[in-house]
Amino acid sequence: MTATATNRSALEIRTLYFLIFLFVGAHGNYFALWLDSVGWTESRIGWLDSIKYALIIVFPVLWGRMADRRGLRAALMFIAMGSALAFAPIMFSQAGAVVFGAIVLFSVFRVGIVPVADSLTLAHVAAHGGNYGRHRLWGSWGFIGGSIGLGVVVAMGGLSTVPWSLQLLLVATAALPFLFRQTPA
Repeated sequence: MTATATNRSALEIRTLYFLIFLFVGAHGNYFALWLDSVGWTESRIGWLDSIKYALIIVFPVLWGRMADRRGLRAALMFIAMGSALAFAPIMFSQAGAVVFGAIVLFSVFRVGIVPVADSLTLAHVAAHGGNYGRHRLWGSWGFIGGSIGLGVVVAMGGLSTVPWSLQLLLVATAALPFLFRQTPA
């Protein structure tokens, strides 16, 4: 891989981390507030949020197995697209069953995205040198940007903008692996 291709690959990885954690910062800070604004109780919000933590026990291992068999890029594409598609019903309904089902399915996919991105980054660093932390730092910038950015959007447009904003971030994350010139590793 040429130096230009290596630099582009590093930029792709950093953009991926930025988008992943842009969503994490926005979702973690505002999704529960949106649920509260549409009538969900604190208890129901807590149970809903606990689902993703339960799914972390099983699904990252399955996504890792898929990445081992199909390749990191294919796994990343599948996980990112699945996340975006699974979250989509939330934009159109606040009904308990719809939100619950969408979040369960969304979480099945989403809990695997960071481990696969980390594997992709470590493979890139092993092949081309560099520093894992310099790539991963972009996730921290993304988290900060998501927290502040969605806060600005909510201040201007209200909490009803939360699901649409989150969906936009998921679609952008899902599109990115298709724009990779080659597998960044």
